[in-house]
Amino acid sequence: MNTEALKESILTNGKFTFSRSSGPGGQNVNKVSTKVRLTVAINLLEGLTSQERETLLTYTSKFLVSSEFLQVTVEDSRSQHRNREIALMRMLNEIKKAVVIPKKRRPSTPSKAAKERRLIEKKELRAKKRLRGKVDPDF
Repeated sequence: MNTEALKESILTNGKFTFSRSSGPGGQNVNKVSTKVRLTVAINLLEGLTSQERETLLTYTSKFLVSSEFLQVTVEDSRSQHRNREIALMRMLNEIKKAVVIPKKRRPSTPSKAAKERRLIEKKELRAKKRLRGKVDPDF
């Protein structure tokens, strides 16, 4: 995956929409549209291989909209410019996370020494619990 080409592709093919944001800002919140929504079509992304694009289309995420668009909404900052940068970074991170193929887990088995330790601990615990039993009155 070519990150720079992907970033340029998002900037050219992505659509930024702005609206009024909630949260801190006082009266300024009612005047300035700082909330940013970045939407980009997956098939327009450049810098991805065809296999990465297929993986991205089948990826299930809260950012995937209608199985062909990725959408990120940011209202973290009071600045529209800063929210645009955050949206772009979140989009890149989500794409990177989606195209990584996880390694298959190989189950491990405990060593012989670990099995021995476990059995010894079980015997000690069993002996301790036996002492908690009823006392024989014949003594």
